[in-house]
Amino acid sequence: MKYVLRRCIQIIVVFVVSCALVISLSNRNQIINIISNNNSYRYDKDTCELYNWFLDDEDGNYVSKSDPQIIIYDVDDYLRDIRVNVHLPLGEINQDEIQVYYTLNEDPSFSADKTIPTLVNITSGSFDFTINKQVKDIRIDLVEEADVRMTFESVECNPRNFRMGKYDLLLCSVILLLFFVVFKSRFFIRKIYSEKDLIVLLAKNDLKSRYAGSAFGLIWAFVQPLMTILVFWIVYEVGFRAVPVENVKFIQWFVPAYISWIFFADAVANASNCLREYSYLVKKMRFPIEILPIIKVLASFVVHLFFVVLMFVIYIFYGYSFSLMNIQLLYYSFALICLLFGVAWLTSALSVFLKDFTQIISIILQLGFFMVPIFWNSADMGKNVVFFLKFNPCYYIVQGYRDTMLTGKFFGDEPWQTAYYWLVTVLLYFVGTKLFNGVRRHFADLL
Repeated sequence: MKYVLRRCIQIIVVFVVSCALVISLSNRNQIINIISNNNSYRYDKDTCELYNWFLDDEDGNYVSKSDPQIIIYDVDDYLRDIRVNVHLPLGEINQDEIQVYYTLNEDPSFSADKTIPTLVNITSGSFDFTINKQVKDIRIDLVEEADVRMTFESVECNPRNFRMGKYDLLLCSVILLLFFVVFKSRFFIRKIYSEKDLIVLLAKNDLKSRYAGSAFGLIWAFVQPLMTILVFWIVYEVGFRAVPVENVKFIQWFVPAYISWIFFADAVANASNCLREYSYLVKKMRFPIEILPIIKVLASFVVHLFFVVLMFVIYIFYGYSFSLMNIQLLYYSFALICLLFGVAWLTSALSVFLKDFTQIISIILQLGFFMVPIFWNSADMGKNVVFFLKFNPCYYIVQGYRDTMLTGKFFGDEPWQTAYYWLVTVLLYFVGTKLFNGVRRHFADLL
């Protein structure tokens, strides 16, 4: 009875903590400050209002103030429909005095304007404006004094009431499921952790032995991805002189997505063949063979770290200014490693029984390169196509790397994608560990 009661309390505590975490992520206070002509404009996503402020030097307080000038503020979401409410008495709205401009990132050469008169709704004193682009900032040009409130319908921007939506509940359920899987696998995880020193040692040896005997040694681990990046840079920037994507150079747009995919593909390809490669260890009775797929993942991660550093060097060369949101790379790297562990255990076990499985994996990875937004922009694809492609968990990682570097988009802004990704990760981990541990007694005989 005490055991059941203790487990029930644990379930309740985990669910409450999950709900609190999700609510804090999805309802976090998002305030964007805009400075223009010594005035500060604040857009608060919690109240969905754009405020016009100025600083009173006498007492240091901010006072609300109307000011007829250009208002520019940053937007970090993919916007479709915008409604602007102009707080003027009906009949006093001069429709020719308001214009909206949107700019792709910060380059004015990629700006576009939309004249408002045809969109103004006289009965409500508001207008609707459709963008259908990934937008970095919006500019509102006010000729006469007016307060402006903007509601972002596409991101469900309503005053926060701390209600949990269906996607928030889904994310909480996934967190709860993740807790149970980790709890049920605690002895397996503890066993792997106890071998951490051996894992690190074998991962180092694996990197060295891959290219043992070659003239350049470990350098070959970096040559192929570097050549791919160089080829894309020459073709798209030097040769075709491609138009910047999302207002950044093609190489800046391409590299974050590419290095995340290379990490995934390299780890899966090597892990799927690890039991055959280390067959002499598999046949040893007391060797913990469950660490072999992990060794391959960690070896690939070391190479990945080099390309992360290279990515930052490229961004610095192009004058990129870093922000705290770049720390999200740690989250996406951790999420990708968790996914790879499950995939590695699954594919390594199957390759023992199916000798052609590694070739099948190679073909799948080649096709997968074109199924994630590495060199194509998801914003240019149809809704139905993107919806289908998002079922690939790698889409979440590839797009996450790119969003972290280019737009600073927070991963909590896509709760259903986050929930789906971790659900797939948990399922692959569960299936991979169950299959691996279930058939491991046959490995020595088949190898």
